[in-house]
Amino acid sequence: MNEFLSGIRRVFAYARVSTKHQSGLSIDGQFRMCERFAEFYNMTIVGKFSDKETGKVNTREQFDVMLERVYAGEVDGILCEKYDRFSRAGASGEVLIQKIEKETGIRVIAVAELMDTTTPVGRAMRGMRMLFAALEREETVDRTIRRMKDMARYAYWMGGQPPLGYKVIDVQDKEGKLRKKLAIDEETAPLVRKIFELYADGKSQAQIVDWLNAQGYKTSRGGAFTKQSLHDILHNEKYRGIYTYFKGTKHNHHAKRDDVVRVPGGVPAIIDEELWDQVQKRFRAHAGYKHRYLLAGLLKCGRCGGYMHGHGGKEPDYRCIKHKPRLTIRKSKIEDFVLAYIKYEILEAVTDIDFELMAHEINAQATQRDHTRKQMIDKLTLELSRLQTDEERLIQAIKAGIGLEGLKEEAQKIKQRKEEIKLKLSQLRGPGGNDYIKVQELKENWELMKKRFYEGTSEQKEMVVRQLIDEVILHPSGYIQVIQK
Repeated sequence: MNEFLSGIRRVFAYARVSTKHQSGLSIDGQFRMCERFAEFYNMTIVGKFSDKETGKVNTREQFDVMLERVYAGEVDGILCEKYDRFSRAGASGEVLIQKIEKETGIRVIAVAELMDTTTPVGRAMRGMRMLFAALEREETVDRTIRRMKDMARYAYWMGGQPPLGYKVIDVQDKEGKLRKKLAIDEETAPLVRKIFELYADGKSQAQIVDWLNAQGYKTSRGGAFTKQSLHDILHNEKYRGIYTYFKGTKHNHHAKRDDVVRVPGGVPAIIDEELWDQVQKRFRAHAGYKHRYLLAGLLKCGRCGGYMHGHGGKEPDYRCIKHKPRLTIRKSKIEDFVLAYIKYEILEAVTDIDFELMAHEINAQATQRDHTRKQMIDKLTLELSRLQTDEERLIQAIKAGIGLEGLKEEAQKIKQRKEEIKLKLSQLRGPGGNDYIKVQELKENWELMKKRFYEGTSEQKEMVVRQLIDEVILHPSGYIQVIQK
């Protein structure tokens, strides 16, 4: 059984958590799964590597060190918990894995997604699994956002640093649960009113920033004021008593969107409507053309490698600001190119998907993993029973005073091994296991991505773009290079 694993004896173990803020416990858990797998299949882990980085970062320090040793021929394979822990989910993750396997002759093995990737079907299944993993993450994000938005409609504070002029207090909801809400901070609220009054009276943003810093005032995060932080204050509707949630996007805090939660009267107002209107009237008088830049944070200059920035006006463009003459391209030209690339090279390039075969393969692999897990549970349970018997015999011997010091040391080793086995058994028997999937679920996940791209809002289309595309490079020759995730 699992003949494709034959010949793999020396392996590296690789683990990754999604952000630098996640606990190292997740990495330890991934390594434990790899260790159990290696033990069961008589493999030896000769090195462990881990990164605390987002999967979108091109350079992962430990990952690169591991690959250097892989290309030096030190191992037969690499173990990871799941394929999306090894590389980005999506098409480019599969390309990277195939490239490493072809050039080095090793095998990348996801111990929780065991499949025979020595066959074309197996490799195709791995690629599709990585793509669907990306879709599943998007669904999880959507569900989380829906729950957060439901909470926000009650004007509960959803976490983070409160705006200048406010503090967070505890309140009880209808069910008696403690929630957080914003209340006026009487120490800093007067400064907020002063800022609005200065701008309404004609002071420029630069003048106000200089005055605030000269007086030693600090932002809500304890830093010096900038034009950006001042701009955020003067546009924050909370100061007029309207609680807002889900404004902007990750890459554009001020982006307009039509699904913002707005609760009039949800927070106590610091300024009145008259002062708010005076400030916004000044902004409108200076407002120019506003555009949504789909490739913000994705488009890079092929000359210097830096990000290209959107530049407004009647004919908006993207431009690199580091060099003269500037490398520029019309906004409509490059955005249309990238959208067409996604349509024809990704979404419509994958045709005649046999979802039934795919579901059958995934579920067959899940069945195999369940069988393997049961074998490991049986093996550990038997060992635990033997250790229990040995421990009871040692206890009797210790009570009889036979070889006291040596027996105590042996008893301690048995106790430690028992704890290790109990921990492994609890993990093997715990929730999470192998997911069985239905044909309809596969179809729905695939169609969901296509529907978002073809029929969704501009925000949903942007989500698909950022889900599928890692970066776009504009070369000085005019060549546009699109790099998939």
